[in-house]
Amino acid sequence: MIISGLLHNLTSLSLRENALEAIPFQLTKCRQLEKLVLSKNKISALPLWLYRLHSLQQLDMENNCITKISSAFGQMESLKRLNAAWNKISSVPVALGMLLNTLEDLDISNNPLPPDILVELSKGTKPFLTFLKKKLKDDFFLQKYESQHALLVAS
Repeated sequence: MIISGLLHNLTSLSLRENALEAIPFQLTKCRQLEKLVLSKNKISALPLWLYRLHSLQQLDMENNCITKISSAFGQMESLKRLNAAWNKISSVPVALGMLLNTLEDLDISNNPLPPDILVELSKGTKPFLTFLKKKLKDDFFLQKYESQHALLVAS
């Protein structure tokens, strides 16, 4: 009971260099967590509950084995800093563009990203997020158009 209460009030946690292969489920109780350091572990995937830590402002997960950044990151409206450098990430979801107004620092360097993404990243965090947000809008309108076109063809 005491530990549960401590987790609930925890605002900063470093699990750096612990050979973790997964993020401990007990962190779901950390509703006040603002800073989470997971760097230099063996984490390959991020659990969906991580995106429900709405107080999280800084997430450092550099130097792991993460292969994918989920589009759920777009829901993390408090996130100001995201470090996912030195992983195995090969694509970036356009939903990350939803964080244009909040995310101040994004580091996804030293990942096997496509050249066009690397070019956009080299312009800085805000221009990159603006690029993603535009792509998100373009994708939305394309899907809407295709959906309406499919209905017309079916009629």
